[in-house]
Amino acid sequence: MIRPTLAESAREPAWFKSSYSDGPDGDSCVEVAAAPGTVHVRDSKRVAGPWLVLGSRAWARFVPYASGVSGTAWFKSSYSGGNDGNSCVEAAATPGTVHVRDSKNVAGPWLVIGPGVWADFLAYATRR
Repeated sequence: MIRPTLAESAREPAWFKSSYSDGPDGDSCVEVAAAPGTVHVRDSKRVAGPWLVLGSRAWARFVPYASGVSGTAWFKSSYSGGNDGNSCVEAAATPGTVHVRDSKNVAGPWLVIGPGVWADFLAYATRR
């Protein structure tokens, strides 16, 4: 989808730099702005230029490819066994991040956290 004209848009989206947007040259910056039901994406070096508008589902499917998670192997947590057999958490590790999702909703959203936070969480969650 193409950006709406100013007449169609009530206000400018609140842009922020993507946490996945740091290339080897230091200027590979993508900015993102969330709106109800959509996500806007633009090149930070061309703020007056066009931007993409993606629906929430399209964005959820795009992020794994853009972040390098799409080729990452998800695994079921060894601590993920509820009484009903359906309490499954999956995790995937990438350089610098750990991704956590509900195994019953693999196309849905997931958490992205740093390895230190993940280690702290595991230490807390496995205490008896």
